[in-house]
Amino acid sequence: MEQREAIFENAEVRAVAGENGDVTIEGYGVVFNQVSRNLGGFQEIIQREAFENVDLGDVVATFNHNFDYVLGRTSQGTLQLELDDHGLKYRFKDTGTSYSQDLVKNLENGNVRGSSFMFTVDYDDIDWDFERKVPLAEIKRIDRLIELGPVTMPAYPQTDAGVAGRNMVEAMKQAKEQWERSQKPKERVSVEDLKLRRKRKPLF
Repeated sequence: MEQREAIFENAEVRAVAGENGDVTIEGYGVVFNQVSRNLGGFQEIIQREAFENVDLGDVVATFNHNFDYVLGRTSQGTLQLELDDHGLKYRFKDTGTSYSQDLVKNLENGNVRGSSFMFTVDYDDIDWDFERKVPLAEIKRIDRLIELGPVTMPAYPQTDAGVAGRNMVEAMKQAKEQWERSQKPKERVSVEDLKLRRKRKPLF
């Protein structure tokens, strides 16, 4: 399982007041085709096509990835998700709970500005670019979207990839080893060497 903050440009979350006094919270949990910051040894880019076949029928919105602070759920109609060319946008109304109202206030005063999402991915669905100074993981397909929502702090400080991030780092190391082996020049054997090898007799 992987967990990412929306550390991309134009990914802020905000509270929008309606004409009847209700408040809607909206933001982009995922942004497509933009390179992330360093996530602990690699950077990441998510293709628009990565969400083409993802089941969004039961995704939960929470605050700070805390499932005790549920803000909406797609299966209950209290969370709306919308895919566009920019990314995956989420929208839900203030639930009236104390933590939801606190979130609205913190959004209004700028204390909370980012979003995050939790997902699973098959590592075979990642294209790695090791020609760059910082390896780039291009995610072609998300396996499952579990949760998203506003967060106070980034999920992974640059100096610590976190538990979920270490899974990705380990996958990167294995992919890099395979890539490095593929870059090694193949042994060239001359005709003379082949003749000598054929003439050699076993020692025993």
